[in-house]
Amino acid sequence: GMVELLLGDTRVFSKIISEIVEPKVDRPNEGFLKFKIDVSILSEELQGGIGSHKKVSNEISMIIERFIKGSKY
Repeated sequence: GMVELLLGDTRVFSKIISEIVEPKVDRPNEGFLKFKIDVSILSEELQGGIGSHKKVSNEISMIIERFIKGSKY
């Protein structure tokens, strides 16, 4: 599905896609999550250099992934 969140002047769009895949042989009871963040439409402050929005997007993705994996839920 797709969600739009408005909080003051901040607008966030979220799209969720799921897929059932075969588990890894060595970890048959575990799944995985993958995050893709796109901040390319944000302010010009992130557009400082070529690929800078990709770097920010990757860093946010890694933070979210570590937070969820570390939560033990």
